[in-house]
Amino acid sequence: MSLVASFVEIVQPLNWAMSTPVFHRFLIVLTGWIFAPRRTVTGMLVAAGVAGQQHHAAFHRVFSKACWSLDQLGLIVFLLLKALLPEGTVKLSLDDTEAHKRGHKVYGVGMHHDPMLSTRKQPVLTWGHSWVILSVVAALPCCPGRVFSLPILFRLYLTMTRLRVRGARTAPTPSSLSRCSRCCARRTRSCTSTSSPTRPTPESLCSGTSRATATSRAGCR
Repeated sequence: MSLVASFVEIVQPLNWAMSTPVFHRFLIVLTGWIFAPRRTVTGMLVAAGVAGQQHHAAFHRVFSKACWSLDQLGLIVFLLLKALLPEGTVKLSLDDTEAHKRGHKVYGVGMHHDPMLSTRKQPVLTWGHSWVILSVVAALPCCPGRVFSLPILFRLYLTMTRLRVRGARTAPTPSSLSRCSRCCARRTRSCTSTSSPTRPTPESLCSGTSRATATSRAGCR
C-alpha cells in the first residue's frame, strides 16, 4: 500500500529535517499511520505492507535513536501551512494536553491536573505527561466558517520533583515556546517561498533551535 503522488509531494519538504534513510522509513510509518486501524508501530508496518520484509526494529529506531530535529520538522510544517494563513497577523494558540501513563520509570511523568475529569468542586489529578503545544490557527478551504488549531511545536512540562531529580534549580517556564513563537513570526515575515531548492540549515529555520534525537526527551528542552 502506498501514498498517492500528490500527498508525497506535500510531505517531501519534511526530508529537510532528517537524513534520506530516516525519511524513507518515516514515510513508510506515515503511510501505515493513515491506513492502520490501530496506530502502533507494528500495526502501521502491517498496514503499509512492509511487515516481514524489513525488520521492525529499524522503524522503532526512527523514534528512539535516529537523529532528526523535532523543532525543524514543526517549523517546516508551519511553512507548508503558510498558504492557508491570511495576510497580516497570524494567530497562535497555546494549550496543554494530558497523556495518561502507567509506571514510575516512564521519563517525565508526574501528577497533573486533568481538566477533562475535574469539576469546579472536585479537582482530579492524573499520572502521566503534560504536553504544552503551540498551534497555528488556520481556516481550511474545505470547511468554511470554521477554524482549526494545527500543532507545530511542543514541549514536555516537567514538575518540580522531576526537575530536582535532574538537578535543575528553576521552575519550568513557557519561555522556550515563547522563543519558538517569535521564531514562527520571523519565518512568516522572511519566507517568500516554501519550495527553496537549497537544503535549509538549523540556523535558517530557527536560531536557538538545537538538533536533537527524535525521542520524547527531545521535546523537553
